[in-house]
Amino acid sequence: MKNLGLVILIEDFIPEWIEWSKKAGIATLGLHKIAIPGSDSVSDLLRQLDNDKRSLISRFQDNAISIQYELHALEWLLPRSLFSDKPKLFREKEGKRNNDLNCCVSNSEALEIISQNSYTLAKLLKQESFDYFFWTDDAFDGFCECDMCSSLSPSDQNMLIVNAMLKGVRAYNSKARMSYLAYASALQVPTVKPDDGVFLEFAPMDRNHFKPITDQNEEKSQNYVSLLKELLKIFPSCDSQILEYWYDIALYSGYKYPPVKAPLSIDIISADAGFYTSLGIDTIKSFASYISSEYCKLHGEPPLDEFNNVFKNINSKS
Repeated sequence: MKNLGLVILIEDFIPEWIEWSKKAGIATLGLHKIAIPGSDSVSDLLRQLDNDKRSLISRFQDNAISIQYELHALEWLLPRSLFSDKPKLFREKEGKRNNDLNCCVSNSEALEIISQNSYTLAKLLKQESFDYFFWTDDAFDGFCECDMCSSLSPSDQNMLIVNAMLKGVRAYNSKARMSYLAYASALQVPTVKPDDGVFLEFAPMDRNHFKPITDQNEEKSQNYVSLLKELLKIFPSCDSQILEYWYDIALYSGYKYPPVKAPLSIDIISADAGFYTSLGIDTIKSFASYISSEYCKLHGEPPLDEFNNVFKNINSKS
């Protein structure tokens, strides 16, 4: 049986998602906050949780739907306010230190601060799941170029940060696991070894979403296919997760309102899912942003039952 999940925006987290989750056949719902560089998206999410979302989470848990958090968290884990006193904690770009994105992974103090604040964030989130998804900043060119870091690929820098995050979260929960997100510029096979408890989360954001990922005529998709196969030589496939964009209405709407109708292609979802499951991957998720009351007023209920049907067919054949 495949494990299905959806990742929605905290702003779209409404009671209707209980029934929608059941229709989609999912038992795990991830909450996400779009992170704009310079904004404290994690603090904003924590405020929303404390204001009106905690009681709603309990309702989901009563319906056997687990809540997780999938967050670009580096700006919270390494506060930009530290830059004036300790600029060497932060990345170097073109010979200058910058507090815009991520950190200097060769600076042990930076990694220790990230680790300590990962403990704090896990404690504040209070999630029941053992799987944590704290990501580096949402950028395609956000890693360090200092003399010490220049020999480290974005994927290696990503891994060093993830290992530091896991260390902190495991101080809170010894059974915790941490996602290594293969995304944006972290699209090489890392040479830095993942610590025990780090698992792969594969997010092919800039592929052509209107053709199957295995389409031989799509160069980016083929690059993703090759990368995934190589990453699965490092990460066990049974522990790895896919984060797709089949229902990512924000993406298809250009991150603007009003939301467009989901450009759903069951054939593409089926082809993609068939490929992922053929590799032995058991957990497959999709972003499902901008699906809310406003979406339903414009387009009716989201076709989430189709998501469930695709995987019912796959499971019946396995």
